[in-house]
Amino acid sequence: MTDSIRGTIGEDLMNAQATARFYSINGGNLTRMGIELAVTGNTGINLLNANGVGLFEMNFDLEQGISGRISMGGYDMSAGTIMSAINGMSTYKTSRDILNQGFSGDRAAAMRMLASYAADETDERFEQLMNGDAEFTIEEGDGNAKTEQDENGRISMRIDSQEGTNGDLLTGIALIHEAFRNGLDDGETGQQQETAESVIHHTIAAQMVGQGYGMSSLSDSLKDEIDILNSEGGIQKLAEHAVENYDWSADYWKLTKNGDLINDGSGYLKDEMGMYVNADGSRTTEITDQTIGAEGIETGLLNILNGGTSNTSYDSYSDEQIASVQALMYGAGMQSTSGDMREVRWNTGELNNSNLDRVIGSNSIVMDYGSSVAAPVFMNAFDDDSNTVLFGGNPQEIGNTLVGIPENSRSRFIDYTIAKADFYGTTSNIASDLSGLGISQIFQGADGYEDKQHRGTDIVGERGQELLSMYSGEVVDNATRDSSGNTAVIEYGFRFEGFFYTTGIQAQYMHLDEKSPLRVGTTVQPNSVVGKMGNTGFVKPEPSLTNPDGGTHLHYQLMSNTPWHSSDSEIWDIYNDRRDVFLNQIGAPSTSDWTTDSTDTLNSYSEYYENFYYNTNNMFDYLD
Repeated sequence: MTDSIRGTIGEDLMNAQATARFYSINGGNLTRMGIELAVTGNTGINLLNANGVGLFEMNFDLEQGISGRISMGGYDMSAGTIMSAINGMSTYKTSRDILNQGFSGDRAAAMRMLASYAADETDERFEQLMNGDAEFTIEEGDGNAKTEQDENGRISMRIDSQEGTNGDLLTGIALIHEAFRNGLDDGETGQQQETAESVIHHTIAAQMVGQGYGMSSLSDSLKDEIDILNSEGGIQKLAEHAVENYDWSADYWKLTKNGDLINDGSGYLKDEMGMYVNADGSRTTEITDQTIGAEGIETGLLNILNGGTSNTSYDSYSDEQIASVQALMYGAGMQSTSGDMREVRWNTGELNNSNLDRVIGSNSIVMDYGSSVAAPVFMNAFDDDSNTVLFGGNPQEIGNTLVGIPENSRSRFIDYTIAKADFYGTTSNIASDLSGLGISQIFQGADGYEDKQHRGTDIVGERGQELLSMYSGEVVDNATRDSSGNTAVIEYGFRFEGFFYTTGIQAQYMHLDEKSPLRVGTTVQPNSVVGKMGNTGFVKPEPSLTNPDGGTHLHYQLMSNTPWHSSDSEIWDIYNDRRDVFLNQIGAPSTSDWTTDSTDTLNSYSEYYENFYYNTNNMFDYLD
C-alpha cells in the first residue's frame, strides 16, 4: 500500500493513510488488499461486530466509492474515521489513473506529489501531463530541471535524475518547481518573478514531504530553504534567495565571434545572434534533438568539444575526457562542489552566480580540441587567421600566422581556408547574358518611397532573362509579396564540415517574372538560376494590356541578417568584420558608409523585411 501512494503529500497523504488504517482491521491483510485495489480498482472487507455477532460487508471501488450491506449486525466505527477513509479513496484512484497513463517508478511518485499539492498551477500541469498536452522526462544530468514551450504551446519538462532512496521524492519537488514555469522567456523581471514563485512553492512542497516522510528524506539545501521560509519575513527572504542563487536566465554555452565560449547556465551551444546551433548545420530559435551540447554545463561542454555532438550522455565519456574538460572549466575560474570527479556539480546554490559568464578562451579550446571541437566554434576561432592567409598580402605576416596555428588544428585549418578561398574565388555575374542590361536607379535618396531612400540597384533588361546567384549561399526566403512581387533571398556564405559560414549578408532579388525555383533551406552555387527578370509587385510603369512588359527590372539589394540598425549596438558588431571582408572583396562600400539613422529602417519594397539595408553602389560598374 505504501508504494501505491508514495509521493503523495499533505491532506491527500493523511486521508490515504486513514484508508490504509481502515483496511488494517481485516486481519492485517493490508498488502493483498492494497495491491488488489490499485490493480483492479476494487476490493472488499468483512467486519465482525464487537460481540462477534452479525456481519457488515463493505466494498471499496475506485469508481463507485464505498458501499456497505448489513447482514446480521454492524461494526462500531466513528464517522470521522470512515469519512477520512472515504476521502482517501480518491488518492488511490488518482494513483491508479497515473499508473494507467504509463507513469511508473520515480515518475509516478512525482506525479502523485504534483496531484496532491493542490495549487491551480500544479493542478493544471497535472491535467496537461495526464492528457498528453505536456511531457515529463527524467534523464541523466547535473541535477538541473528545465521547462520549454514550443510554438504550439506544448510543455516539455526535463528533470535530472536524483540519486538515493528518496530520489523519487526529490524529483516530485523538482516537478512542482517546474509546474510554476511557463517555458517562455519573460524578460529579466518576469524570469526573476517566475523563479522566485517556483522556489517558494517547491520549498512549501519540501516541507510537506518532510512532514510526511521525515526530514531525513530532504537534501541539505532544501532544509536550508525551509528554515528561510519559516523565519520572520520568510516569503520575501526566500524570493530574494531564489533570485540570488537560482539560474533564472537563458541556458546555454554562448559562442562569441572569436570562438570563445561563455557559460550562460546550461550546456547547449548558442551563437551571439541568439540562435541554437544544431549538429545538422541548421540554427534554430528553439532547442531541437539536433542541438549541439546537452543539459548540464559540463555534459554540454563535453559534447561541444568532442565532435560537436548532441545529447551524448555523461557516462559515455572517459575519465580522461572528463578531467580535460574540467581542467578547462577550472582554468576559466569556474568552481564546483567537492568530491569524486564524476560527482561534482557546477550549478548548485551560489555556484550558479559565480560560474555564470565565465569565459573559456578560444586559444585554450583549440590548443586541446582543435581537431574535434564543433565546426562553428572552430570557424569563429580561426576566422581572422584564415582572412590573413587569404587577403593579408604580406608573406611574413602570412607565415607567422601559419606557424601560430596549433599542430592539432593545422590540417583542419587548411581545409577551412581552402573552403573560404573557393567561396571568394568562384563567383558569377548577375546574369549569364549581360547584353541589354543597364542600371536605371542606384542606392540613393529618392522621393516616392516611404523613407525617402531607394535601397538597392535597379537593373533593367528583357523580361524573362535568367538571373543568377553571384555567390554561393543558402536560400532563406522565396515568396510572393504585394510590393516586391516574386522575391528570393540568398544568404551568402559557404559550408564547412556541413555547417554554414555566413558572411552576414543577404541578397534580395525582387520583381521576378515567376516564383523562384529555389527551395528555402537549400544551398546554391554561383551561376545557380535564381529566377527570371520580371515586373511583379509594385513597378513603374505598371504593366498593361498595351504594355505587358512595363516596369520590367530586377531590384537587387544587399542587407544584413541582424535585427538591429544601429552601429552602436552590440549585436551589430557580431558579424561586422565578416561583412566588411565580404564587401571589400566585392567592391561594395564598407559598413562605415552605410546609413545608421534608426528612422530609415522601413523598406517600401517589402513588408517582410525591416532589417538594415546596405549600399550596393559600385557593384555593377560592368553594366554601365
